[in-house]
Amino acid sequence: MEASPGRACSQFSAPVLRTPPSSIFRPPLSPSSPQVSKRGTVASRGGPPPAQTRAAYDAIEGRASSSTSTGQQQNFSPAPSSSSGPPVQEVSPVVNARMFRRMLTFAGIPIAVGLVGLPTAYYLKKVLGWDLPNYAVYAFQSLAWGGGLLGITYGILSSSWDPGFEGSALGITEAKANLGALVERGQRKREGK
Repeated sequence: MEASPGRACSQFSAPVLRTPPSSIFRPPLSPSSPQVSKRGTVASRGGPPPAQTRAAYDAIEGRASSSTSTGQQQNFSPAPSSSSGPPVQEVSPVVNARMFRRMLTFAGIPIAVGLVGLPTAYYLKKVLGWDLPNYAVYAFQSLAWGGGLLGITYGILSSSWDPGFEGSALGITEAKANLGALVERGQRKREGK
């Protein structure tokens, strides 16, 4: 059987797509007039998309960003915050990657132990015939998954927030310094209000 465009080669293979990949996940741009259904009701997605949406589509597809109807270039910078506090500092990509690695380590190990713990308890109780109380399994699972939850927090606190300094393996000194900085900032925020 010869394959034709838009048809599957066999009953189990996927059909051939005729649309380019960039337009698959993009909602269609509607015409400026509202769309009316067969029942006479106006469709909920009628009208052209906002200029920001059109410019975002253009930016994603690699085209030059379009200008608005007034001729001004779109600016996608976030709106200024209404709070009178200090400006928010962004986390550098180096520190962000370091935090993510530490979160995976300090949260992933307890979660992996928790995932392995339940089948192990089943094996010990059912196959080997050990008299393993249910509360011991529940306590073990709670400690493992709770350790994973605490590992996320410790992974963030134990990483060095200085992009030029890697920090130690366990990060105890970094955790103390970062926790102290967070507590100090909270106290300053409370005193300021």
